[in-house]
Amino acid sequence: VINPEEEIPAYIYLDKFMLTTDISTEGSNSESITDGWVYVNGEFLGAYTLPTTFPVLQTGNVEIIIDPGIKDNAITATPDIYPFYNRYTTTVNLVAGETVNIQPTTSYQDNLVFEIIEGFENFSHSFLFDIDENGNAELLTSTDNVFEGSNSGQMSLNEENWLVEAGSNLITDFPLGGTPVYLELNYRNDVDIRIGINGVDAFGAEAIEYRQGLRPKEEWSKAYLNLTEQVKDLVTANATGYQIILRAAIPSENGRFTLPTAEVFFDNVKLIRFEE
Repeated sequence: VINPEEEIPAYIYLDKFMLTTDISTEGSNSESITDGWVYVNGEFLGAYTLPTTFPVLQTGNVEIIIDPGIKDNAITATPDIYPFYNRYTTTVNLVAGETVNIQPTTSYQDNLVFEIIEGFENFSHSFLFDIDENGNAELLTSTDNVFEGSNSGQMSLNEENWLVEAGSNLITDFPLGGTPVYLELNYRNDVDIRIGINGVDAFGAEAIEYRQGLRPKEEWSKAYLNLTEQVKDLVTANATGYQIILRAAIPSENGRFTLPTAEVFFDNVKLIRFEE
């Protein structure tokens, strides 16, 4: 009673997720699944940064369920389950003192609408609207710095053309208010990227709202940007359509630009929602 014998746990080594996609309808299998939200026989054990090894006191044949987790809005402090990936389910035999290896896999759920799938493989891409109205500052296809495939989207900035704002094709289908909407993208950037929504009403009036931001990255990164509330606001306002805006600008301090030039690259831009 005073010194009870401690249970010997079994262990699970949980590897990183592998994502498979249908390239023709879902685009690239690029992902940044950072966490696994783990349930053992229905009991939630925790959200673990992958890969990891953790103890489990249950033994014998157990059901393991793992939800793929991301950093919502690319913020480390806001981990969440990604609503569009399938959870992974398996049954394993746990033995005290032994380790079981699990390689989780996932895919997109079936009931999704991909409003945008853009890999910038063609000159005519989804972000040709020149929001900043400067023909010398555009989002163009490029072979200079490619994440995968043959091309990426590139914004080239300098002191004369220090701002680029590129808008997507107009989207007129809205989900029900509050239904998740995410923008996925791969990016590499010398300056901040801002993601905005340009809402259009029945009279053609427009209003751009910028919220999400991505800090500079020397290497290619992947972000999942949660646009649910912004789209919900458009539904509430009875908007008839909206565009996704990609914005980059060279910052200035004391009236002088902090960089003479800057490059921003995009790839695999996807706008996803549930099918109604």
